[in-house]
Amino acid sequence: MGGPITCVALDYGDTLGTGTFDPDLGMRLITPAAQGVVLELVKDLGLRLLVASNTRPDQDRRLALGRARLSSRFAEVLQSHELAAAKPSRDFFDLVLNRAGCARHELLVVGNSLPHDVLPAIELGMPAVLVGPKPRRGLPPGATRLPDLTELPQLLKGRRL
Repeated sequence: MGGPITCVALDYGDTLGTGTFDPDLGMRLITPAAQGVVLELVKDLGLRLLVASNTRPDQDRRLALGRARLSSRFAEVLQSHELAAAKPSRDFFDLVLNRAGCARHELLVVGNSLPHDVLPAIELGMPAVLVGPKPRRGLPPGATRLPDLTELPQLLKGRRL
């Protein structure tokens, strides 16, 4: 690890989608702060973004991205119900890596779940960021924790994790 980050796979639930619950969409909305993060990652840092999310068949994260006017900012929207694989399975993360189009050490996985987002990524040689409170048992080597998604662009300014 330690190479440049060129792609970022973002979890949706409780990572991007932390706003008000929209019953019509069946999910939380993307907050203005998260919108700002996405725009900074794409426009200022030139990163390729993906959504990597566990979903039910009645959920489509593309609708929330569209509502937030972010659809064009994501190269891929990978949803478990469409992939027939879910986090934390290796199959899901292999599909994410394949669709990211970059080397595994260049793909940063960002999510709010240590067992579903961070640990599987680390086990497959991808750097990962846990967004949220400190886990009781600490983080594995190769993982970073941020209290809030808004700190991600600053972390990536150097592009090395």
